[in-house]
Amino acid sequence: MKVLKTAAVAAYFFMLIYVVFLAPQRTHRPLALQKFEHVRLVPLKGITDDIFYPKGHQDPFTHWGNFLLNFLGNLLMFVPFSFIMIVVFRVTKTPVILAAAFLLSVLIEAVQYFTRLGVADVDDVLLNTFSAWIGILLCRFSLRILNIETTNAN
Repeated sequence: MKVLKTAAVAAYFFMLIYVVFLAPQRTHRPLALQKFEHVRLVPLKGITDDIFYPKGHQDPFTHWGNFLLNFLGNLLMFVPFSFIMIVVFRVTKTPVILAAAFLLSVLIEAVQYFTRLGVADVDDVLLNTFSAWIGILLCRFSLRILNIETTNAN
């Protein structure tokens, strides 16, 4: 069981690193130093701008596809993080899991900012932290359904 848990943790973090930093759309087109916003610090402004003001000359299908892929991707990316924290590392306190997710997300955004392999966006931090909270709820629900107990569940 320990080998399976280790493999799951490694697979999750390799997937996270790949999606955030190594995917072809990141490495083939690093952001230019000028003419492109590479940091967004106003909460929810990036999401609302992306909804109401399509970038470039995208057709509506491409625009909404890109928006939903980014939005849902950020929402889903940290759900497994909560499962790993609870099941593998036995961390069961909600504030600790959310703080760890928040800090990991801030680290990811900082690396994106300095490497220009994406946009450092406060909305991503908010969505990733919210995603971790959803993961906590799903994990606890799953464990309850499977009748598996964890210690100190909040």
